[in-house]
Amino acid sequence: MKPRLATYYSAIESNIDGLALVDELRATVCKVANLCIQNEGKNFQTSWNDFAIDVWKLLLNVSKVSSRDRVALTTINFLTTLSTSMDHNLFAGHLMITQICQDIVIPIVRLRDEDEELFKVNYIEFIKRDMECDIHIMRRTACKFLKGIATNYERQVTNVVSEQIRTLTNYYNSGPFVYWNKMKCALCLAGPIFIKEDHHTDLPKIGTLENFFMTSIVSILKSKDVNKGKRKGGEGCGGHRERGRRTKIIF
Repeated sequence: MKPRLATYYSAIESNIDGLALVDELRATVCKVANLCIQNEGKNFQTSWNDFAIDVWKLLLNVSKVSSRDRVALTTINFLTTLSTSMDHNLFAGHLMITQICQDIVIPIVRLRDEDEELFKVNYIEFIKRDMECDIHIMRRTACKFLKGIATNYERQVTNVVSEQIRTLTNYYNSGPFVYWNKMKCALCLAGPIFIKEDHHTDLPKIGTLENFFMTSIVSILKSKDVNKGKRKGGEGCGGHRERGRRTKIIF
């Protein structure tokens, strides 16, 4: 399986249709590998680490292009399964988890440039697409990847996610209108990853849903400055003129 995953078929991948065909092959390879670990993992005598490195390299490449979401999804599913298997040591270490969070998870859960542009032009259409399109599956899968790693490295994952969320919320607090998308990204990370207050008392305080809500969300909900970040000329987010009572959009 490894050669079919790592080989670059220059004669085929030079055009969009050819690339889609090869990506379909790669996605199938990742699906088969995923099934092997799920159903026959204990019967394999060799480590999956070398194969996983190629999957990781592929994911770093395809996750940057929305048209390659299908193969990105299958690579994440494979790595998620691997993270809960006997070969989970591949994901050990603060630096590795940080790289996964910064290079894979956050770029997937945050809004893409085309999403932000659509929000500015037509926020109603943005909301519809955000609720209906496949990007929701990608976001859930990316967060599930972190949860899979947390099966064996809960403290490390919580520490890394806490650091990233703190950075995102600091951006938002420095300019809510400019960095509203940072808060949306923080919310996507916090929900699936953070735990309930009484689950593990030795984890960082920010690593709980209750604490995140109290420190980052309540202040926004209680804010009396409904015009905060409001554009000149009576326009709100997305360039639409506000009518009647003004409501602040958080995410």
